[in-house]
Amino acid sequence: MTTVVWFKRDLRTRDHDPLAAAATLGEPVIPLYVVEPEYWQLPDTSARQWEFIEESLTDLRRQLRHLGADLLVMTGPVKQALERLNSAYGIQRVFCHQETGGQWTFDRDRDVVGWCQEQGIEFREWQQFGVVRRLQDRDLWDKAWSQLMRQEPTPSPASLATPDGLTGFANPPSEMSLANSTPCPDRQAGGSQRGEKLLASFLERRCVGYQYNISSPVSAVRACSRLSPHIAYGTVSLREIYQARNTPASTPAACPENSAA
Repeated sequence: MTTVVWFKRDLRTRDHDPLAAAATLGEPVIPLYVVEPEYWQLPDTSARQWEFIEESLTDLRRQLRHLGADLLVMTGPVKQALERLNSAYGIQRVFCHQETGGQWTFDRDRDVVGWCQEQGIEFREWQQFGVVRRLQDRDLWDKAWSQLMRQEPTPSPASLATPDGLTGFANPPSEMSLANSTPCPDRQAGGSQRGEKLLASFLERRCVGYQYNISSPVSAVRACSRLSPHIAYGTVSLREIYQARNTPASTPAACPENSAA
């Protein structure tokens, strides 16, 4: 029996509910990231995004190896990757976070859910961002979001058990075919280590005057937190960011509580 933890826009091990839930089962866990070539042909994808993700995957692999596991990176449709793993290891569960993306990723997720149902595989996903699905009344959004953000962040697992022979399935791309390959030399660098350092420097000193400078096109480029890509790809937990900015011990007096990262 094997649980696949499918990483998408959550490239970290800290405050990762699907990973923590899989670790508590006492069964082998496959940490999986799938590079989907069709996705990278969409008009809203680019080389700068892929390069950020590639660096973040390297850092995620470092984090997982610290837990005694590794990251399996496969290329192709997600269902195809899961079919191969199911044939070899007998997948019992697929755990992941909800992805806040576009129509393409939403349709892909529905296809994966349908495949899991056909195979008798449990599919479970957790919320991590601001979107609250299936909310009956939009006036309840703030309460639901605040409740999620105020929950205690989930610690990284102490260790992970993984099946043998996973490296034989790894087929990460040596080169990527991208819809937009325009170079971006000044882009943000990926990885949890860099994201956590950015958060610390913002709360310690860079947030001074944020609430005034961020609204000006002249000063905003220097006043912003630089955390947006790390939030978008989940290298740092949004819940940890929210709680860090509201912790008196880590937030200087010059950075008022309403200065959002």
